[in-house]
Amino acid sequence: MNKFSLSLMREIKKGELPDMVSIVKRYKRLRPIFGLKEIFKDNINIIAEIKKSSPSHGAFNTEIADEERINSYIKGGACAISILGEEKFFGGSYHSIRDLSVNVNLPILCKDFVFYKEQIDAAFICGADIILLIARALSLLDLKELYDYTTSIGLAPLVEVTSNDDLKKALKIDPEIIMINMRDLESLRIDFAQGLDVMKKIPQEIETISASAIENKEDLLFIKQKGKINNFLIGSALMKSRSPEIFIRELKNVC
Repeated sequence: MNKFSLSLMREIKKGELPDMVSIVKRYKRLRPIFGLKEIFKDNINIIAEIKKSSPSHGAFNTEIADEERINSYIKGGACAISILGEEKFFGGSYHSIRDLSVNVNLPILCKDFVFYKEQIDAAFICGADIILLIARALSLLDLKELYDYTTSIGLAPLVEVTSNDDLKKALKIDPEIIMINMRDLESLRIDFAQGLDVMKKIPQEIETISASAIENKEDLLFIKQKGKINNFLIGSALMKSRSPEIFIRELKNVC
């Protein structure tokens, strides 16, 4: 397997464009659009993720079926579901988003490396409500164009940042929601100090989500207290859990 990189990911996504166009031609959206911003109402809000693997972890235990896992997430109190659309490194697909989202009455995040409008169109058709846009992966012009296109078709753009440079770029397009990834996309290393520093510089009017690095309730409490945020995307820890419903309940009740 080739080593993960954003440049490689751009090449892969360009090669997948015919598949994206085919999805839009073949299917129709089967579910209403669920908004994102209004769901951040609890003291702790969890976006729970489904993925088969990751570059930093490798393959996850898949003895719990995806449908069963999502039901556990919902019963545990997740406010939204993140489903991977990236296949090579994360084992996801847009067809999985379509199949898994049909009966879910929560917002669905299409977790992919988005470089092209065709990906957004396919995500819409497959039932996604939220589109991840990674500031590090895009020029300012492309970030703005994809952000505006996402909103124009009724979906919510979620801008991901890792560093202060990413944040400076993101703030230039006036996003409503920013997600800080504690894991650097190139080195794959966790950097709490950098992530918390970025958090402090996000204007209060912007809804903020923390992603990566949470393995237990102590990690969540640390980030919540230091970063003064209530919203978390959790993937690997939930995929490793044999009781995801209980795990989410424990996380939501840490304070």
